[in-house]
Amino acid sequence: MNKSFDAKTLILVFDNGVDKNGNPAYTRKSIKNIREEVTEAVLYDVGLALAKLFDKVILNVCVDEDYVLLAV
Repeated sequence: MNKSFDAKTLILVFDNGVDKNGNPAYTRKSIKNIREEVTEAVLYDVGLALAKLFDKVILNVCVDEDYVLLAV
């Protein structure tokens, strides 16, 4: 079995206060179509820079990578 890169997404997770039950609430913003060769360090720095454009507190900078598994 081999794997082939399919997609990479930068996800910013923000604190959105609490919901009606008092549980933490979060807002997520996603940036898709990131090139495979972009490193996690660069994505982290970009995520923190973009977070400054929002009026909410950033909680996490996440990266989602998708691969397709290929039978050989």
